[in-house]
Amino acid sequence: MCYYAKVYVMKYNILRKTNLTIIETEVLFDIIKDNLLSLEYKISNNDKELWIENLKNSLQKEKFYLYLVYKEEKIVGFVEIIEENNKLTLSEIQIDNYNKKTRILLDIINFLLTRKDFLTFEEMYFNINKKNILSNKTFSHLGGKIIEEREKSYLYKIKRKDVEKYLKTITK
Repeated sequence: MCYYAKVYVMKYNILRKTNLTIIETEVLFDIIKDNLLSLEYKISNNDKELWIENLKNSLQKEKFYLYLVYKEEKIVGFVEIIEENNKLTLSEIQIDNYNKKTRILLDIINFLLTRKDFLTFEEMYFNINKKNILSNKTFSHLGGKIIEEREKSYLYKIKRKDVEKYLKTITK
């Protein structure tokens, strides 16, 4: 287990990981599986094996960032970020069903904005499944703009200054 960064945000611990235990991998897959099932996707054992292999390969990349989100010492979500071509892409933000509809997503975004690794980026990109109404609403409220519509998802661009402005309005 390699913990790279630890930060306390609100009531969550967010840790950057460079490798995962088997248990952590299982928990992360369970979170993503539950979220996909709620969007009416079917998941097979082959999907799980492919996802785990892709995650292991991603963890080997220099500009791949994986953060686990803990609440009361239990993993409740995770974030995957890829930096390539001078562009920062949130490839995954997954939160378990018990912590959705809380401030957790806002706390995670706020945390990401303060990471020294990301301070040079004024924009972030994120794909959101069209069926994921809650995430689409949240990213729209944060100032995210749809810059591309795909078959099953929207590509959002989120500007740092818009997110910071929104977060200031809700914390007053």
